[in-house]
Amino acid sequence: MLPPFADRVAKCALEHYRALPNGGGKPQASEWTVYASIVAHNSHSGDMWVVSCATGSKCTSLCSVVSSLPADSSECKKVDALSNSSSSSSINDSRQSHKGLVIKDSHAEVLSRRGLVASLWGEIEGNLHEFQAGRRVREDDPRALLECIQSSSAFAPEFRFKKDVITLHMYVSESPCGDATIYEIETTEGKTEVNFTGAKIILSGGEEHQTTNITSLQEEPEGEVKVRLGREQVQIVKKLRVKSSRSNIPNKMRSMSLCCADKIVRWSVFGLQGALLSKFLIEPITLTSICVSRDPRSVDGGQLAALNRSLVERIDETLRAQKSKSHNRSLNALNVFIVDAFFESSKTSHEEKKAIARKRKIGLISKTKCDTDKPKRKAACGMSLNWHRGSASVVEITVGATGLKRGKKAKKLHDVPPLSSRLCRFNLCQTFVRCSDIVAALSNDKWHTDGNRGYLCLKRRHGSYIDDSSFCGPLLNWIRSGKEDDFEISITRG
Repeated sequence: MLPPFADRVAKCALEHYRALPNGGGKPQASEWTVYASIVAHNSHSGDMWVVSCATGSKCTSLCSVVSSLPADSSECKKVDALSNSSSSSSINDSRQSHKGLVIKDSHAEVLSRRGLVASLWGEIEGNLHEFQAGRRVREDDPRALLECIQSSSAFAPEFRFKKDVITLHMYVSESPCGDATIYEIETTEGKTEVNFTGAKIILSGGEEHQTTNITSLQEEPEGEVKVRLGREQVQIVKKLRVKSSRSNIPNKMRSMSLCCADKIVRWSVFGLQGALLSKFLIEPITLTSICVSRDPRSVDGGQLAALNRSLVERIDETLRAQKSKSHNRSLNALNVFIVDAFFESSKTSHEEKKAIARKRKIGLISKTKCDTDKPKRKAACGMSLNWHRGSASVVEITVGATGLKRGKKAKKLHDVPPLSSRLCRFNLCQTFVRCSDIVAALSNDKWHTDGNRGYLCLKRRHGSYIDDSSFCGPLLNWIRSGKEDDFEISITRG
């Protein structure tokens, strides 16, 4: 794959964003955000189109199931107290279900991947409805990502990504947060330094000797275990990290979502589809390339080197570590590119303006009439937008700090469901339930949960679930979802 192709991917992604209606989700002049898009390319026709896209740079806090509810509200206290009682199952179930309605990680890369998953679910559900009605599954959509495999011995079709025809590429306006952002940059003062990521490193028991480099340590509960986090004096590379947050907020207000660079490594090793969608797919789906807009502060190709180190090398190291427990499948090699395409609302574009202003101030660049004395400080946009193919071209706007759709603030638990995003785990899981119902009806059989309607149980029992032993090498300390992250869903059959 050549760099001109990467430029074309970026152009396609940016043109799509600029054509989206601005219903208040796009950042204002005083704000910046990150934009990510998954672009499909048909190698036969040459056609290129956006499958999903999103903006965002926020996460929800660790302290609350529904972060839009005050942590010290009387209702939360009441639910907390009653949830410890055996006679409070209905209230506990209510709170459990709300966990799946909140999007914990609203970074652009994560939302664009969820949009891809939603688009794939839409294709599968539509084809299953056609098959159930006795009609031939439609294959006339040139932009469909999946093909149906209708075996004479199967009651329902299986699905496979058109990997021989279509490839998927991700464009991101900034280097993915975490390890990929550690590279040498030129500051506004003209000095050179290593960019310091605010993302906290995840420490394991075998790294105690490195604590001399750690300025602070903390332990956070995640599921059934405690995760040890640290902040380094000198950045340690190729390590898993949780997303950054302000240093002056209490630990309970922080996020425990892993950084986007780490998540991209996981997607490249296990696939973009996730556990439940893999029940309907014959093979995993992976990205062919990631194209990132150039950081004007980067020194001597450091940005591209960091992308290769953080993504390509860690993917290769993980696959080598898994060699003894091979998944018996082939993966596309991930390519990374730096493109000159410009996203007007990016943080680095603002940094470039500050650098130009500094150079003009000291006389390295001549001033023009339209120059301002000093670029105004920008803040991160609190809103996220998402769009995906199959969503009737409707843009959805969510609030990154709450993980819910924009609207009147939820004051009680029953206010939350109407505000849930179409990309939240609960709603995506409901699509899995509907598709499983159709397959069960076609086969005159029942799919069951043995009395457990929990999300995690469904993943383990009905999807191609990845067990803990698969997370080795660079993914060794991966934070797994525990019981505290589970929720109940509605099962209509079985």
